[in-house]
Amino acid sequence: MRVTGDGLPGAGRGEEVMRVTGDGLPGALSSDELCAAAWLAGRAPLPAFASGWASEEHGVAAAVAVRGLLARGLAEPGPRLAPAVRGALEPLLHPDRMVEVRRDEGPAGRRRHVFGESGDRRLLAAESVPSIWELVPIEEPIGAAALAVAEPLVPRTDSTRTGERLVASARLLARVDALLAQGAGLGDEGTGGALTTVLSEARVLVTVRTTGPAAHTAAAITWLDAGPAGLWLITPEERGNADDVTDPAYALTATGHETVRDALADLLRSPVPKEEEPCPTS
Repeated sequence: MRVTGDGLPGAGRGEEVMRVTGDGLPGALSSDELCAAAWLAGRAPLPAFASGWASEEHGVAAAVAVRGLLARGLAEPGPRLAPAVRGALEPLLHPDRMVEVRRDEGPAGRRRHVFGESGDRRLLAAESVPSIWELVPIEEPIGAAALAVAEPLVPRTDSTRTGERLVASARLLARVDALLAQGAGLGDEGTGGALTTVLSEARVLVTVRTTGPAAHTAAAITWLDAGPAGLWLITPEERGNADDVTDPAYALTATGHETVRDALADLLRSPVPKEEEPCPTS
């Protein structure tokens, strides 16, 4: 797999992404088309491809997506997915294992990579622009492929604050995620003290999430690059928020490059992850 400087695979651009390879793999699909493909195959769409439509808009979006698949020859009257297309997309329709790498960075905005594995087939969906996914078959195990994308996102820094620990609510962290996804920083949210300093310097928020064979077990690692305010691992706070069970608390622990890199490698090496609650996102 060749990855370009912007973190996207070296597959084609422009008209190239409209191609369908000999094995039935389209060059690119939208989030709506990937969800429609899953429905036509009798599968539940992966959460990573959720398009964010309001519930009353889902029907229209799905109908438009199905028409698009039919027009491109990816689906057949019925409607149903063309057999070759269903086989090519199986790693994303019904994966034995899935890894998602999500990076929110201002002003670059959000970028996501989804790696799916089904039997001996492996496929990468890379978000080239919001909700448009380039599809690239890969040969190496998806853990190794995901590590090649995620590891360069760990800043090479050793914080002088290593071991310092702060606590933030899920609601506040989701606010950070939303603003970075829009290409903006948090600014002063009235949190006060050291937490304000860290969150106001937020540059990149990265979450790497993997699911096991049954897609019921999941594990994740999340880190925040706060530039001069350091590198922080984000984990669920065991005590939680006793005052509001709907807004749990998360711990931010100052750490260094090696610690995050080792935790990332450990996560992606594990064939069946332990259950762990990922950092909240918008």
